[in-house]
Amino acid sequence: MKTEEKYELPSPGHDVLLKYLNGTATSDECLSVDEWCGKDEKNERELMQLALLYDVRKTRHHMRNRDSYAAYKKVQRRIKGKTVRIMLQRVAVAASLIFGIFGIAILLTETRQESLITVHTGAGMRSETTLPDGTAVHLNANTKLVYPAAYRGKERWVVLSGEAYFDVIHDKSKSFTVKTEDEKINIRVLGTKFNVQAYSRDSLIQATLVEGSISVSLKGDNNSLLMKPMEQASFNTISNKITVRPVDPGINTAWLTGKFIFKDTPMSDALRQLSNYYSVDFDIKDDLIRDYSFTGIFENKPLSQILDYLEASSGINYEIVQPSGLTSEKKPMVILEKQ
Repeated sequence: MKTEEKYELPSPGHDVLLKYLNGTATSDECLSVDEWCGKDEKNERELMQLALLYDVRKTRHHMRNRDSYAAYKKVQRRIKGKTVRIMLQRVAVAASLIFGIFGIAILLTETRQESLITVHTGAGMRSETTLPDGTAVHLNANTKLVYPAAYRGKERWVVLSGEAYFDVIHDKSKSFTVKTEDEKINIRVLGTKFNVQAYSRDSLIQATLVEGSISVSLKGDNNSLLMKPMEQASFNTISNKITVRPVDPGINTAWLTGKFIFKDTPMSDALRQLSNYYSVDFDIKDDLIRDYSFTGIFENKPLSQILDYLEASSGINYEIVQPSGLTSEKKPMVILEKQ
């Protein structure tokens, strides 16, 4: 019976791959990497994946004005790759060892018109990426971000499904727009810091302004709403209404430091945040629970510990029911009922 060859990095390992990518490898080291790539198509894909991740990270720290697609394209040309479609359900072992990045999926699709990059984060995972213009984006769990590999023309844009915090590089000649996946709402800025929560399964889209200014507009509406710092715009996709209220941005951006901060938070809002982050569904058996509020601060805690606190403080019993079947696409169900 034929066994699959185990994937191994070329000796002396990770350092050689990094030197190969940044152009400092010796001729012998380059030859060893080229031979490794030639042995197995999977090795070739691993190097291309690593090139993309390496350049995204390098761009974030050292090369804000450079096209973040450059290193990937350089390796692609070197190893004769013609099809640029890569999907990482989990980051390659080599990349995770070097960068400590887990639960991230990157899909890069090239067409004749333009190249698009899609970044995914899984349940319970957070990540960050740098856009071609140097804008830093932090992604919360279960989030998808789509953006072009290079910004051309007079507009910069991303499409968001999930939650992200943006630190937009100021460019007076190019506006920056965050579009939701359903295209129901656009958030336009020139340079600012703000948080957007727009999970596709939620009926509520929220934009929280931390610094600068943003304008929010609905699809088909020429009017826009100009926001000030420490304000939050909430758009109900069912009623098609938008409201603005003052908030503490620190609470809404606490996830950046791995925290949940609930301060007399309506139970429905608290459960929605937990559902989006931990990728679970909630089944509330007693309607009275929906009228509860929740207070507490949790930092990098598993869901069970948060539910234990909820049970002790609010008199709510919970049960976590795992989906049946190994191939089931359903999420775990958390059943809540009064004691």
